[in-house]
Amino acid sequence: MRPKLPWFCIGGVNLKTIESVAEAGAERIVAVSDVLKPEDTASAVRELTQKFLHHKTV
Repeated sequence: MRPKLPWFCIGGVNLKTIESVAEAGAERIVAVSDVLKPEDTASAVRELTQKFLHHKTV
């Protein structure tokens, strides 16, 4: 399925699930709690992004 417009799923995307999300073929992610709860939001975004991109290339 390749929709013409980008679409996003929100809910349950976090450091524990990001591997499965990437392996399932996600091209984009939306993560809220895992980046807003920590004191260092920028670091949380970097960690989640790195983990997601790593599993996209594996």
